[in-house]
Amino acid sequence: MKANFEAIRWHHEECDPENHYPLQSPRQQATKNSESLKVPMEFRRAARQATLDDIFAFRDEVLEGFRSRHEDPKCPLTGLNIPTKGDGHVHHAGQFDFKTIVEIFVKEKEIYNFSQLSYVANQFTNFVLERDFVQHHRTKCKLMYIHKTANLWLLKRNPTLDLCSLCNEPRCLHWIHEDGVCHDCIFSHKGREKFLSQSSAWFQLGLRPDDLKNEKYCHVPNPKNSGFSPAKIYLRCDLELNASKKFGSVKKARIHRSKMVERTKDIRKRRYDASKNFHMKLRKGRTATHSTVSGESEYATMKQLRYLSKLGQKEIVELSKKRASEMICDKVKVRFKKRATKPPCFSDASLGDCALYYFFLEHRPNVRSENPNLFEPGIDVLTKKKWDHTTEKNKEIFFTAAKKERRRQRRRHRKKCLEVPKPKKAKNGYVFFFEDNISHFRKRNPDKIHREIVKLVGLTW
Repeated sequence: MKANFEAIRWHHEECDPENHYPLQSPRQQATKNSESLKVPMEFRRAARQATLDDIFAFRDEVLEGFRSRHEDPKCPLTGLNIPTKGDGHVHHAGQFDFKTIVEIFVKEKEIYNFSQLSYVANQFTNFVLERDFVQHHRTKCKLMYIHKTANLWLLKRNPTLDLCSLCNEPRCLHWIHEDGVCHDCIFSHKGREKFLSQSSAWFQLGLRPDDLKNEKYCHVPNPKNSGFSPAKIYLRCDLELNASKKFGSVKKARIHRSKMVERTKDIRKRRYDASKNFHMKLRKGRTATHSTVSGESEYATMKQLRYLSKLGQKEIVELSKKRASEMICDKVKVRFKKRATKPPCFSDASLGDCALYYFFLEHRPNVRSENPNLFEPGIDVLTKKKWDHTTEKNKEIFFTAAKKERRRQRRRHRKKCLEVPKPKKAKNGYVFFFEDNISHFRKRNPDKIHREIVKLVGLTW
């Protein structure tokens, strides 16, 4: 009994021969080797009909669990209540949807000659084929009882939507070695305990890309920039086995990596010292200055030095990383102050906004010095609160300054309107020649583009 009606088959199950699968013709053998595989609709319909008993049993089991806990059935993806059986659907969640499960089964059993298969009432007439597909479906499927709107609308737009295996929240997932993980959890603390990228495998375990050739990996969008090449994600347990084979144990691999880091630091320090002590007998016109900061071992990076040179800073030898960041902050603040001195256009703005501008010019630096940990939006909010709490008498100074600036800008605008515009230059002989002859050249050369026609006009001129 399937789908509330009986299916009549024309032979008994015991009379059906074992492994009675369709044979392959040479043409079907070619489709087997190709990547694209088209499974006919009748085969998929019969496969879905064969798994109905398992799907109904799963649905009844889920509803029985909600009843035993005295709870209303809820959709795990949307959180909506499922009042009746008609409002709930059984969804094939996980890495394989139903279509993919059918395609994997067809490839494993090498069924390519679908014309030899027969169906009765949307069911397989071959009992062995039906039994094998049901067993295959049980091993591959991951069923979920969800609301019908989630199945018919939400999952059509977001087919990778599922519950994350680490945070257990509905997100769009990446499937990494049969584990569905969202993008945030891959590079979080929990994700680092289970997965490792190619760069982290080098930094933590000292494994080079040549050591990872035989390891399984999955591509994930790059966390730094999606435009970069995708990141390769490996299982941590596999990489730790690889590191233990190479170095003897994971602990020895980490010790070896830390020694390599110390060695590179020493090499860089020696290079800095060599460049510092090279040609120390300098001429008086040398622009480089020496600054030593006690207790700072790290030197400034190349990016910091380039940015300082763009800001107009002279070359400094043996500059520390901390001192370089302080100098960059000071230079950037000076640049922002210079930009803020230029008044905006007050001709169209309200008088209150103009007065607020002058209030910001005076009080914003004090608010920034009182709150050094705040960012620019937070400083703006505090300055605006200060403006709201000031009395009307104290605001009169800023209103008068705004009125003066507004009058000055309006006078300037009137002068510009009264000024007579300068006359345009007279046309030369080539312009008149071009306007008279361009149409004749187009008629003579209909196959040529505009650029070539203009060149011909210039040559004749």
